[in-house]
Amino acid sequence: MKDRRMNVEVCECCRKLFKPVSGLKVCHTCHGELEKQYEDVKEFVRNNPELGIEGVAAACKVLESSIVRWMREERLLFSLQAEVTIPCQCCGDDIEQGRYCQSCATKLNVLYTQIKRTKTMKANRRVEVIELDLEKSKTPSGLRFQNRKSYAY
Repeated sequence: MKDRRMNVEVCECCRKLFKPVSGLKVCHTCHGELEKQYEDVKEFVRNNPELGIEGVAAACKVLESSIVRWMREERLLFSLQAEVTIPCQCCGDDIEQGRYCQSCATKLNVLYTQIKRTKTMKANRRVEVIELDLEKSKTPSGLRFQNRKSYAY
């Protein structure tokens, strides 16, 4: 049966209710405004490569958290002149963009692979157990019969 409840969220920017599309946490109107801000910031960073996050945020009238989010999403990269870094979300080392440093990303990938392999092994074991149970439940001839009475009408 289909769930008939409305799936609505509260926009993180304007606090209005909206129906989410593609996992965004902002309404369509605010998303458009954020994308325009992003384009303005990207152009400003290109033209002023020596400025850091604070300078760009002040000049473009954008929240520093928005700039950091775009860096984490790997959409915005500052020049080496600006020496702008953000902390790795795992170990805290300085990185230029993204969520994790190279070392932590490698460790997380190895861990993910191990978990995936373990789940696959457990699933394969479950299938083997089910197959064994089915083999045990069959009669020697491999067929099951049901007793039925025939009635004459």
